[in-house]
Amino acid sequence: MNSLSKKTKEILYNFLNGNYSLKDIESLLFESKEIESNFDYNDYIDLLSINFNTNTNKYEAITLIEKNINMKEYETWRINTIFNNIIEKGENYSDSIELLYDLYCKGYYFLEKLGLKYGLVLSYPKEYNFNKNIAELSKKEQKNLSDKLYPEIITEVEFIKNLITSNKITLTGKLNENNYYMYIDNMNEEERERVKFYENKKKKENRFWNFLRKLIKID
Repeated sequence: MNSLSKKTKEILYNFLNGNYSLKDIESLLFESKEIESNFDYNDYIDLLSINFNTNTNKYEAITLIEKNINMKEYETWRINTIFNNIIEKGENYSDSIELLYDLYCKGYYFLEKLGLKYGLVLSYPKEYNFNKNIAELSKKEQKNLSDKLYPEIITEVEFIKNLITSNKITLTGKLNENNYYMYIDNMNEEERERVKFYENKKKKENRFWNFLRKLIKID
């Protein structure tokens, strides 16, 4: 995969990331000599044998492509794509912010602060009494909620990006036996502390007293 051009990698990565349909990459797979020479021969033949007119065959194509690429490189590209979309306020950047919580829950524990402080607050916003998921809101409502997280969120995202670039966090592109994302943690103690999330103590106390008030029904 390392000998493939940047353009070819981008197309394959975007397909794996759900941005392209099976039909979108058909011509590339048939015409690309570099893919033919870099992929396992049998996998390449199986790939070309897929019915590209039926998008339900997409999973089979994904499996074959993933067997023949550098998954560490792809996963790094995928996570940085999410980060860049947040920083640049790209298309559906609210979804990218919410995804931080999902990635944290699935094993990327270095996203604790980003996931809990930013991603989680968009999942079921307190502004709607935690009764609505952000997907149920209008684009305008999503934007208004998301924009409240700026510019602070950019600083935190860029910090994690730098940790990945400097190999303080190494993404492996692998899942463990529980289907959680695996990564290598080379952070120092100060950096580990920086990515953790600590709620404001006063907020915790307020929540505790509000809980007691509800129990004993006092104002």
